[in-house]
Amino acid sequence: NIMPNKEGRQEPALQELSNTEKEVRHSLTYFNSWWLKAALQHGGNPNLLDPVEFLHPNQSLLSAAVLSHNAENVQVLIDAGADLNHQDGGGYTAVMTGAGCREYQIIEQMLLLGADYTLETEHGTTLASDCFMFPIPDKAQFPEKAAAYERVMRFLEQHGVDMEAAKRRAEWRGEPFPK
Repeated sequence: NIMPNKEGRQEPALQELSNTEKEVRHSLTYFNSWWLKAALQHGGNPNLLDPVEFLHPNQSLLSAAVLSHNAENVQVLIDAGADLNHQDGGGYTAVMTGAGCREYQIIEQMLLLGADYTLETEHGTTLASDCFMFPIPDKAQFPEKAAAYERVMRFLEQHGVDMEAAKRRAEWRGEPFPK
């Protein structure tokens, strides 16, 4: 059940969350993989959604872990069965969130595990267009991230993504995008 809080935003009724689910959310808040593992081992749900996330309602725990730049928590959630392809209220997936954070090593990991790179947001962006929007700005300073970015771009191209169309979409940045 969803209940309005003092500010009128919708929040799950905390009394309806199990203690384990509260621990799962708490562990992500503090980026603690030990607590996350323990909560998941005791019945925590790796697919809990955050209905009140400001930018993207119904954001997955996996997207939250990516957003926190925590590769270990990402792997813990994936191992526990987190949905790699969950789309939040704006249509964003964890790999798209990763592009916005320039976490290409995490994106590469999720792609190799089967994350869907063809899904679109409500604005018509995809992982490929997001990658064009968020390249690694300083390849000399971040060589590992730059190498992962290149591998992700190569993966997308090798899997038939129209990279020119994705680049045009990234350059447009307008809404709605003309088809």
